[in-house]
Amino acid sequence: MKKLSEFVSFVVLLSGLALAVGGAAPASTNEPAPATVPSRSMLGMGGIVTTPERKATPPFHGTNLPAPPKQNSAWNAPATSLPSNYLSASTTLFEQGLADPRGCEYREIEVGTGSVWRGDGGVVTTHGWVLPETNSGNFAVCWNGVVYPVVNVGSMVDLTADVASLVTNGLGSRMRPTAEGAFISPTSLLGLKGCLLLRLGRSDLAVDCWQALARRSQDFQNGLGLQAPGSGPNPTNTAVSLPDTDPYLDWAGDWAWTLFERMVCAHERGDEMLALLTARQLSEAQPKIETE
Repeated sequence: MKKLSEFVSFVVLLSGLALAVGGAAPASTNEPAPATVPSRSMLGMGGIVTTPERKATPPFHGTNLPAPPKQNSAWNAPATSLPSNYLSASTTLFEQGLADPRGCEYREIEVGTGSVWRGDGGVVTTHGWVLPETNSGNFAVCWNGVVYPVVNVGSMVDLTADVASLVTNGLGSRMRPTAEGAFISPTSLLGLKGCLLLRLGRSDLAVDCWQALARRSQDFQNGLGLQAPGSGPNPTNTAVSLPDTDPYLDWAGDWAWTLFERMVCAHERGDEMLALLTARQLSEAQPKIETE
């Protein structure tokens, strides 16, 4: 964790220097930023994976990322049979800065993402909780508990249907690092998603999500790798006991990682204000996570 803190401080310094000498454009070239991110094929564990050509992520020109409207509002945990450590872990993460989706509309959105290979993963379509519009444009809480600048806002989406699809068809992996685009997708199984659902008062959906993760863990133990939850020996509708271990560290690690990756990728593509703001958020969260 000490090395992470030192690296965050280093990127904060680099981003601040870049802003001081003239903004987000990389110093080594005067060429305009590309309009698109070309398609890319890679050999993964499951074979060739190809990402399509995407619109390039626009640089962030604001001076701050707004807090969700109910970030600091009181929250009463819903009546639930969840283990107490799931409630305490969720509560602690929101106190430490995990973005609160309450008071926001759940909509289809387009947001920019990063890529460790080239900085820009392009604009992707996903679902998230859109904050009330500000003078700086639209922002949304994505499924990784981070506030994103929004490129486009679409129609309202059915949250219950999304979670049902996630439980039935979502993919999970024990591999880290996980790409930013996967973290914000409604189809990836992450413990953080249960935290957001619980915060919204949907403990039923949170339990569904966390049980799907528990089934994935059993599938991994049975050597079934990256298959969808319903394809293993544990049927999708089979109730499983949630682990008794405290999930805080895993969830905090996912949250810290997605902040870390966005910071580094934004810096890599010259989006210095977004890198700086994200680095500051991570540097504030890191000692809190370490203390917890």
